[in-house]
Amino acid sequence: MPGERCSGDAARRLGEEYLYQTLANENVENLKRYRFRKVLAACPHCFNTIGNEYRQFGGEFEVVHHSVLIAQLVREGRLRLTRPREELLAYHDSCYIGRYNDIYDSPRASLRAIPGLEVIDPPRSRNKGLCCGGGRRAHVDGDPRQASASTRSASRSSSRRRPGPWAPHARSASRWSTWAAKVKGAEDKLQVKDIAELVAEALE
Repeated sequence: MPGERCSGDAARRLGEEYLYQTLANENVENLKRYRFRKVLAACPHCFNTIGNEYRQFGGEFEVVHHSVLIAQLVREGRLRLTRPREELLAYHDSCYIGRYNDIYDSPRASLRAIPGLEVIDPPRSRNKGLCCGGGRRAHVDGDPRQASASTRSASRSSSRRRPGPWAPHARSASRWSTWAAKVKGAEDKLQVKDIAELVAEALE
């Protein structure tokens, strides 16, 4: 979209409230120039910010996370997942999709619709899920302890059964989980994928 800018979520989390409000006001003004019914967001942070926090700036938008839309399309038969994937997958709940917005079942429903894919939850999941570490450390240098803890949890869950991919559905979670897997030397054993990637690979 012309004039589209960052949602400002990272600025607000880092304490740059003035920058956040500047971005939010510009984005709300820009969005209001268009006629649409819904905003589709792939990033959990943008989903939460635009859907919940833009309201204080006059931005009353219906925002849908892509995992919810994918689940709807699968349920309605508009996405036919026929290519089998005989693997074990540990699903990671992104903070801003899970704990902050109570979206737990739609992502899992899409994954379980893939033939042959066995979906399990790490020991810490749903409303007790571990943060990926990206939200707090995405723009600063430091050790990857939080992301590594999430990666260890998923890795142990998978290794108890058989090797397979770990697929957080959030962009930020994917980026930080990929980094943590590299740090832990688990790149060969642990794939990190977005739900959309796995669904696309299972299409006819």
